Amino acid sequence: MRAGLQDHADDPILQYLSALALARGGNDSAAMARVTKRLQVPGLEPSLRVESLSLAGRIVKDRYTQTHRIEDAATSASLYEQAHHLSEYSFPSINAATAK
Repeated sequence: MRAGLQDHADDPILQYLSALALARGGNDSAAMARVTKRLQVPGLEPSLRVESLSLAGRIVKDRYTQTHRIEDAATSASLYEQAHHLSEYSFPSINAATAK
């Protein structure tokens, strides 16, 4: 991943996969920084925006399970709901429904 990002630092798919790998590895702060940066890119492909919003929702949901801060639960639900509104697939919709 690092080698790919060195040659293709602005590749949105590599950035997303990097954030996903960081989240799976437990580095939530770095993962959230990467995914947030991706979400600020204008014209991001809609399916990648949905995946990025869903990943951000997952990261915040994981943080909620550790902190039990209601703000984290609300933020996670909001991110999943944004993804739901942009997607025709069930994954973001299921997460949006269960996060409420």
